[in-house]
Amino acid sequence: MSFRDRVEADRRLIILRLLFENGGAASESVIERGLLDLGERVGVDRAAVRGFIKDLETADCVVVTHYRDQIMVPEITKRGVAVAEGRITVDGVSKPSLGV
Repeated sequence: MSFRDRVEADRRLIILRLLFENGGAASESVIERGLLDLGERVGVDRAAVRGFIKDLETADCVVVTHYRDQIMVPEITKRGVAVAEGRITVDGVSKPSLGV
């Protein structure tokens, strides 16, 4: 796995954890801001966030609805919670560190 792949897998995990901590759902703009606030700046823009959300949707970790047919609003699934907690693994999503 390349360094870029690892960074992207970490970002997918961060998104799941942000959703979990936010009661299960958040808009793409809130997720983008969360990634930026956590120091994930290089290569993080709205298009990248949308791509990560689509990846998580494909992995059945989130269900996406659209606000006004434009803004993505992912909601974490039970599978997504299990991934965020480290109980199961999914290709393309980092496993959380122990004790976190």
